Amino acid sequence: MPIAAAKKSLKTNCAIDLTLSLANGTPFLDKFFVPAAVRVALMSGESGDAVIQETARRIARSKLWPNLSDYANATWSFDLPRLGQPQTKRDLTKFITDHALAVLIVDPAYLCLDLGDDAGNLFSVGKKL
Repeated sequence: MPIAAAKKSLKTNCAIDLTLSLANGTPFLDKFFVPAAVRVALMSGESGDAVIQETARRIARSKLWPNLSDYANATWSFDLPRLGQPQTKRDLTKFITDHALAVLIVDPAYLCLDLGDDAGNLFSVGKKL
């Protein structure tokens, strides 16, 4: 399920909150019930690892479990897959298996696509997604 919204509307923050909520079974955005904790990974190509980790720490502090080290079910990756390349399916399958994931979140999906000169064209990006 995609998270779609305008630029600078906190999509990555929502993905981080979702990761932490799924990892420990606490409500997503402090509103939506999560029935059980599951193994989850967030692959992010946004903002860089230091910014993502700091945001995750701030979101964790707002939840019942304030320390990121308490989120043993969460895995963080800062390497995005290159969709459409032959090795990618094998690499993603291995990543999911190695981490025993129930959920994989990829942020943002458009950076995983070979868009070339069409990266700024919403219709071209939408078609590829």
